[in-house]
Amino acid sequence: MKTLALLLRAASADAGSAVALLSDRHRLSYADTWRQVEQLGCELQAAGLTPGKRVIAITSLTVETVLMLVAISWTGAIIIPAVASGPGADLNGVRQFSPCHLIGTAEHLEPFDVELCAEFRVGEKRYFLGRWEDDQDGDAPTRDETIFLTSGTTDGPLGVVCSQAQIAFCQAAIQQRLRYVPQDRVLIGGPLSFDYHYYQLLLAFAARATLVVCDQVQNPLAMADRILRMKVTVLPLIPYSFRLLLKSRMLERGDYSCVRLLSATGEVWPKREIELLAQAFPAASVFPMYGLTECKRVSILDQRLNPELLGAVGFPLTGTRVQIFDPNHSALSTGDVGEIAVEGPHLADGYFQRPEATCRRFHQHPDGRRFLLTGDQGYLDERGALWFVGRDTQLIKYRGIRTSAAAIETAFLQCPNVQRAVAMNVLTRSGEKVAVMIELADQSAAGDTKIAETVRSLWPLHGQPDYFEFGFIPLLANGKPARAKVATLLHERCTRIE
Repeated sequence: MKTLALLLRAASADAGSAVALLSDRHRLSYADTWRQVEQLGCELQAAGLTPGKRVIAITSLTVETVLMLVAISWTGAIIIPAVASGPGADLNGVRQFSPCHLIGTAEHLEPFDVELCAEFRVGEKRYFLGRWEDDQDGDAPTRDETIFLTSGTTDGPLGVVCSQAQIAFCQAAIQQRLRYVPQDRVLIGGPLSFDYHYYQLLLAFAARATLVVCDQVQNPLAMADRILRMKVTVLPLIPYSFRLLLKSRMLERGDYSCVRLLSATGEVWPKREIELLAQAFPAASVFPMYGLTECKRVSILDQRLNPELLGAVGFPLTGTRVQIFDPNHSALSTGDVGEIAVEGPHLADGYFQRPEATCRRFHQHPDGRRFLLTGDQGYLDERGALWFVGRDTQLIKYRGIRTSAAAIETAFLQCPNVQRAVAMNVLTRSGEKVAVMIELADQSAAGDTKIAETVRSLWPLHGQPDYFEFGFIPLLANGKPARAKVATLLHERCTRIE
């Protein structure tokens, strides 16, 4: 039995009557949830899902998916959460884990050539367990608990291997800062294949809080309705989801004083948006955070307690050490910008069967202590707060000036009609260009000259970008822009007009 199931079992023992899962169609107590998980776990075990087996769980935002994930944890199998459809779906990324098992609905498993070995009813849905080739691994206890997919750059999608001890440490360290309580109602704000949202299960179960499951989190009208109707107290979203809420103007039409905590990670959270959210949720504390799948969470900031640190991403978690390195892996002084390096018990073991990629990111000091090179640029101030500047792969050179894509994108997001922005260098036949793709909330406005002029006027540097494009920005499963796909689109279009 792994961490997710252990936390639910403990909660059912001492808070059995408390509500564990809440949606439009479900209201399950901790005791009821545990009974269903035990029953499903026994069925999965009988069908061949035993400790050490790898199982790709094709997830959706439903109560049934939560029950399925906890039941897999109950068996001791290794969970690989994946998303089947919608923005960012990349089923080719999970093929690296074959041979293994897969579990999902018939529609989920259709793209795979799997041998179906069992059928289960989970709540109101039918799920199938399939064997993808002959899974010889497993049949023995393992320290591995979960493999999270993360978008690689040159390496393609990578599986980040996390042990039971690493996950338990992260859950406890995050809870120490955020302090979820039994009275909380925590919204699951995105796909459970994204570790940020998956960890909400761990945090809520540990606190004996209620998980609110909403399958329309990208619809600001539906999300605003759920927050009010289900009296959500904790909103863990990505900045883009908060942006949708702000631009929908729905937050001006209700009393959101039920919300006590907002948190965000995954991309830069513009200062102005944090200020607007503090006004829209007057009773809420705002928690900007920094982390990456390879170590889950690095730092958290309580903005209310540290108003002078607006724009920072917080102080390192207890047990976590952050240093800023130069290209030779030597520590830099306070205030100097360099690569963020992280140490602590939460560092993942590495990437699944990708030793070269693992060696590039995971390193050891001479005394044996492991550290992670994040690929992100930042600095530590005199108080020890971490400030995120940008990713190495998202730094832009423009007319001799080196700046971050985040700084450019944040400037464009000031326009009420701009929903997303991606800026990058694109190499063309005539040299390196700066290209920007803008997604408008109303795409029909792209032909409006005044809108185009307004958006272009927000370019934060002297001059203008070399190439400017309005269009839809493809997304990853976690809601972040799929920069590799955007780069291909911009390269094709830049090349075509040269």
